[in-house]
Amino acid sequence: MSCKPDDKSGWDTDWLIPVFSTELGVREIAGDEYVQTDSDGLLRIVVSEEVLNFNLQDDLLQIPDTSLTYFFNLDSLLQGGKYAHGSYFSGNASTLFTVIDIQESTTYDLDGPEITFVRIKEGQITVEMSSTISDSLFFEYSLPAATDDNGNPLFLETVLPPPGASGTVSKSEIFDISGFNLNLKGPQNNQFNTFQQILKGKIRAQSPIGIIQPTDSLRITYKIQNIVPEYVKGYLGSDTISSDLEVLDTEVFDIVKSGKLFLEAAAINLRVENGFGIEGEVIVNKLKAIGRGQQVELSSAQLQQGLSISRALDNPFIVGKSNLNLDEQNSNLNLFLQTLPQTIEYDFDVLINPSMNLFNYQDFAYLNSELKVFMDLEIPLAIKLESLMLIDTIDFNPEEIARELRGLETGKLHLITDNSFPLDFSITVAFLNENGDVLKEYFKGMQAIGAEPGPDCKTEESKRSLLSAPLSKEDIEIWKNVEKAVVIATLNTPVSTFCNDNFVRLYDNNKLKVKLTADFKYNSGSLF
Repeated sequence: MSCKPDDKSGWDTDWLIPVFSTELGVREIAGDEYVQTDSDGLLRIVVSEEVLNFNLQDDLLQIPDTSLTYFFNLDSLLQGGKYAHGSYFSGNASTLFTVIDIQESTTYDLDGPEITFVRIKEGQITVEMSSTISDSLFFEYSLPAATDDNGNPLFLETVLPPPGASGTVSKSEIFDISGFNLNLKGPQNNQFNTFQQILKGKIRAQSPIGIIQPTDSLRITYKIQNIVPEYVKGYLGSDTISSDLEVLDTEVFDIVKSGKLFLEAAAINLRVENGFGIEGEVIVNKLKAIGRGQQVELSSAQLQQGLSISRALDNPFIVGKSNLNLDEQNSNLNLFLQTLPQTIEYDFDVLINPSMNLFNYQDFAYLNSELKVFMDLEIPLAIKLESLMLIDTIDFNPEEIARELRGLETGKLHLITDNSFPLDFSITVAFLNENGDVLKEYFKGMQAIGAEPGPDCKTEESKRSLLSAPLSKEDIEIWKNVEKAVVIATLNTPVSTFCNDNFVRLYDNNKLKVKLTADFKYNSGSLF
């Protein structure tokens, strides 16, 4: 007598396992960063985007480098031949004779701006010299219009020593002029972009070394460069700055795949923060919503008039603020938003000082001054819905599913919903493969019943719905290729409600919680 295992042995058992759970609230639907709560708990979607920004140095004013080069032939320089060739300077060794005395005005070409004052945050003066004169040269450079905080004018001294055996000596020095105040009204105080430079060159009488030959020469270059203004004043020019055509990805409606959304109220606010002492105007050339195969351009009489830009104030500094508010009363904003825009195209022009020098050289700007244009979209969630479809995606691990499915014969899927929205949801759960193809749909058209609002039109408790769907042996094979599950929820506003003229108000406690479980029948023999 012998015994052997029965290959067909085994027993059937029922297993209940969780498949997935998810939660849909307004914050999950729109994105938490876009949702704000009123004092009474009413939710509103708020999207604020900076659509234009320019600053002083990059967009409005750049102070160019300047360079002055002088080349002297000493035969012609010494007062028209007053001193004979090869002559000695009389006097003792400490006597300095001025051989160069130049006063020259320099005017910046700033391509529009007419500046009368600059406080220099950073900058340098570079002096480059070369000489064949066989004696030391003493140079003085002054910029009378540039003063430090104590009122002392900028004054620089340097010495060029005699040349060595090569016959030519060269020298370069850099002087820091950070922190100086530069008056650009010119020597007569009646100009702009203009300053005077004074250069003096002297030679010491040290007979017989100090002989100046007619072929001797001197070259000197002064460069004012790398000027970064901390503050400027004057007339900042008249200009037009364009955003060109830009595209804003809204993201807030991404989870909404189809249907219609009607709003009780909404607003778009075009807001300007102006850190410059300039006037201006924002011209909206285009503001178009694009979504779900629809395109709607925002139109309003106020848009056609433009938005005036208020000047910033100085001493104390106060940012100039202005805004243009558009709503369903003065624009087609509701139609604009019914596209559920995925992108918004916009094209703005900013006119700088369109009235030219209206404030008579009283414009000003700081280094960190910015002019910013914001577009704020605000949607209080008092809404009507028509077949509005929301989609939430859950990722699966195929290997884990394969392990769970070993031995599975038949079963049921159970969808448990706890709905605190005052709306019924039509639920579909779809399973997808790695290519996004739908393999199987369950619960199609079944309802997750909404909660009952109280006298204040708010819901306090959620409503639970239990939905079931059979799971066949064929489904088991399909599930082996599942990569994702998609919960599709379709919403409609009730036909009749006593609340707010049929507009449903959504609050922070409104959630749709979805849990999917599977009640499987296993054959235990296939588990080993």
